[in-house]
Amino acid sequence: MSGALDGPPEQLTTDAASSIQPAVSPNGKLIAFARDQGGDNEIFVIRANAPEGPTNRAVQLTNNSANDTAPDWSPDGRRLAFVSNRVGASDIFVMNADGTRQRNLTRQADTANLDPVWSPSGKQIAFKRNGGGVQSDIFRMRADGSRLINLTESSTIESSPSWQPRPN
Repeated sequence: MSGALDGPPEQLTTDAASSIQPAVSPNGKLIAFARDQGGDNEIFVIRANAPEGPTNRAVQLTNNSANDTAPDWSPDGRRLAFVSNRVGASDIFVMNADGTRQRNLTRQADTANLDPVWSPSGKQIAFKRNGGGVQSDIFRMRADGSRLINLTESSTIESSPSWQPRPN
């Protein structure tokens, strides 16, 4: 990868709180991540070209009493998918890259929806849904939350969905 992330590793965040689950924007200029804010996690974004400080402050995108984690950039860099438990169980949300228009796409009170990833086209999101017991399946839906489809329908544990571009 060329651009802002070339060179040796450099610590970007300097806050004493834990910063976890980094996601690099498609153009390599921004990093979204979750940060512990006194017992709940929120989504932040920071420029990838310099350590956090007076000229590069992490910008908080979410602000509520729930846990917001696992950010994933849309391929065009305009939106982020993430996980939040602000309405009970963990659901998949999307928001604009500036934190506006936060919307719940899954609305499942009795299951945990985790690990959202955008399709290469940006038209779909895949994620893991934990069912009862030890079962979990991989689902996909349109980026607006419609057309939910269970891709695995198994009695085992499925996890960590990932998209790859279709070979030419």
